[in-house]
Amino acid sequence: MKIVIIGGVAAGAKAAAKIKRLLPNSSVDIYTDDTHVSYSACGLPYYIEGNFSDYRALLVRSVEEFKEAGIDVHLETKVEKILLRGGAKRLSQFKQVKGLIPNYKIGNLSLEL
Repeated sequence: MKIVIIGGVAAGAKAAAKIKRLLPNSSVDIYTDDTHVSYSACGLPYYIEGNFSDYRALLVRSVEEFKEAGIDVHLETKVEKILLRGGAKRLSQFKQVKGLIPNYKIGNLSLEL
């Protein structure tokens, strides 16, 4: 089963990890338009306020750690359109630093809100 998660901060990263534990044979991809995945967004105000100087203290799990768990993370990739037609689900018009990515067929979709 192919599962795509849009959003890679707390909810998206947690969903991906949980899905991979429950369905170890599934293919799980996280798409985020951010430069990092799985960080503590709640800690951002404390960082901005100057309570600590190294932003890496906010990072929970790295792209490499997700990869080791069998989860592919696509950073700086914005999903601009989701096509749901006749039972076929496709993500379309990804924007990435390097340009557009073609349509991508998926099985299940989770949106981090």
